[in-house]
Order: sequence, then C-alpha cells, then structure tokens
Amino acid sequence: MLYPTYLFRRGDTFYYRAKVPTDLKNQVNRHEVWISLRTSDRQKAELRLAETHAQQLRAYDCLRQGLPASSWGSFVTKTALKPFKTASEASIDDLLMYWVKQTQRRPRTLMDANTAVRRLKAVVGELSPAQIDKRKAVAFKDSLIQEGLAYATASKNLGLIKSMFEIARSNELINENPFKEVRLVKPSRIEKARVSFTAAEIEQIFSSPVFGEAFRPKGGAGEAAVWLPLIAYMTGMRLEEIGQLTKDDIRRQDDIWYFNLDHAPHKGQVLKNQSSRRQIPIHSRLIELGFLKLVGASTGRLFPELSSAGSRQLTASWSQWFGRYLRQVICIADPRKTFHSFRHTFKDLCREAGISKDLHDRLTGHTSQDVGDGYGSGTYPLRPLALAIDQIQIQLNINFTL
Repeated sequence: MLYPTYLFRRGDTFYYRAKVPTDLKNQVNRHEVWISLRTSDRQKAELRLAETHAQQLRAYDCLRQGLPASSWGSFVTKTALKPFKTASEASIDDLLMYWVKQTQRRPRTLMDANTAVRRLKAVVGELSPAQIDKRKAVAFKDSLIQEGLAYATASKNLGLIKSMFEIARSNELINENPFKEVRLVKPSRIEKARVSFTAAEIEQIFSSPVFGEAFRPKGGAGEAAVWLPLIAYMTGMRLEEIGQLTKDDIRRQDDIWYFNLDHAPHKGQVLKNQSSRRQIPIHSRLIELGFLKLVGASTGRLFPELSSAGSRQLTASWSQWFGRYLRQVICIADPRKTFHSFRHTFKDLCREAGISKDLHDRLTGHTSQDVGDGYGSGTYPLRPLALAIDQIQIQLNINFTL
C-alpha cells in the first residue's frame, strides 16, 4: 500500500519519517527523524503528518537562526547553527520551508509546490538561489514548455516558484528575485478545460446501471457512486466538498435543510478558499430521493468508503473511477466532460431559472468582486438561497430511492 511522502507505518502505528537537511546533520546528530503520530487511523495520521512536517520545518529554521534550544524540537542537539550571515547561505529548500510557514497552505498546494521545486532543481542542479540568474529562470520556464505541460500547469509551477523567491526576497533571505519578470506566453486560443453536460447526457448518466440497476462497483465506494453525482448536479458543489461531508454538516433551520460547508482541517475538511465557506439549501428532489435517510443512517462521514492512497485528496481515487465509468459505461467520450462538469451544468440551470449571478455565486462558492460583500455578518441569509434553489427545475426519471 502506498503512503504519502514522510508517512510510514510500524506495526499498528503511523510515524513521520524524514531525512535531516544536509546542512544540519552535524547539529542534529542524525540522518533522519522518526516521530510517532500516535494513531493507527490513516486519515488521522495524514492530518497530523502535515502539521508535524510544518513543525519540523519551523524547528530547522530556528536551528539555522541560532534560536534557543527550546524552540527546536526534542530531536535537536544543544549545538546551535549560526544564523545566515549572507543571502548566499540560503538554499532552495530554505526558500520552500520559509514560504510554507508564512500562511496555512492547502495539502494540494504543498504537493504542487514540492513538484515545482523538484522541477526547478532538475534545471539548476545544486545552485543556490543566490546563484540563479534570469537566464536560469528563463531556462526553468522553457523546461516547463519542453516537458509538454498544459499552459495552466506550467503557469502554476512558474507562479509558485516566483512566489517563493519573492517572499524570500522581501524578507531578506535573498537579494533579488530572478523570476520576477519571467513570463509564459499565453496561447492565443485556449480550449475550455471543462464544459457542461447536455440534457441528453444528464439523462444518460442518471439512467446508467448505478442508478437504474442498483449497480455498486468497488471503485464507486458504495453509496458514493449514487449520491456524489446527484448532489453535484443539484448543488454545484465541488467533488471534494461532497466527499468530506459528515452527518453534522447536514443541518436544519426552521423548514430549510442545508449543507453547512466549513474549513475544519482538524476534522479532515479543507475548502479551496474563503468564499467556499457557505450554506447551501438541499434541493427538494434530493430529499424526495431519500438523502435524509442516508444522513439518518450515518454516524460520521456520509461516505465512509471513500479513500485515496498517499497524500492525495479523499476523492481522488473515486474521481478516477467516475472518469472510467463516464467513458466506458455511459460512453461520454469528450475529455472536457468530467465530474466537474456537474458544477458547470448547475450554473447553467441557475441561469435558465433566472437566478441572479449574486445568488448562484453564493451557492457555488465563487468569489465576488463586490466590495459591499465584505460588510455584514459574513453569512448569507438562507431564505433567499432556498427560494433560488426551489426555482431550479430538476427533471430526472430516477426510480432509485434509498
């Protein structure tokens, strides 16, 4: 079984295991660090893994700056490393560590940042940030193109490296940012990555074996195969937002049942951004199909069979299964049509129902540019959202009920 980087298992207990940075091995007096995560539950271990790794990075930073031993962590010896005297002493890994600790990062962002750093090192080798000039920065940008990465992926990699160097420069870890003026040329025409399902395709999906014949393939993670598409179609929620749902996230205010989406990393619930924190009324068609019965029968997560290997998102493996099901069983071959297409379809349904952009942006968690949205309690009233949801006509001939 594959585990995320730094996660190891001994017997029934998970551990954080990582190599000590080369420049600190003499001070730490060991080559690697083992720290018990004090759990045999993989999901809890993965949550504690990120926090433990961040703590270790902070400890190494303290050691490099010569801070008191109490700030280092129990694995560090009493010998303090001299703090940086010049910018030339910082390494690329130092810049990454410093960038990580500036603010809370989503696990996916940390993975992307590590990938970007790996790609950078493949180009510059053992050079320190101080030795990387604009020519090397351009060479890195060109390597992304030569690797055949999509514009969006290449832009993300370049942007992450540029951000790391800029934060390091502004905090005097390095003297200048060689990536500052390096740009990718945007293609004159970029084909839309994701598109909505047509009405005919929606009919195909919800009359397929999972819905019409109670087919429950292993990759579909039990009832997740049924409810994840239905919820996405009728709410526009992101796949990971649905997969993370717990019984406590389904709430009622007066006569309105709703999804309460909140950012709670300690419970394994991570949202994309601030605007993703929201309340979404549950469409009456979902309730008719038996969704509240599923909630009533749950004790924790609504879809406990969801799991993914490594540090990937909870729904990553399920997403791959749905992609195969969409292509091989339902026979929707357009690569632009994926699970995320339900989100696009929901936006179309909102427009067709005459729902204002302000309201369907609130429902889907899209960021508003309106300065006035920063005023008030921060929680949009449920009643107008419920009235908006009720305007959406869901015409599905599904015989399935829980």
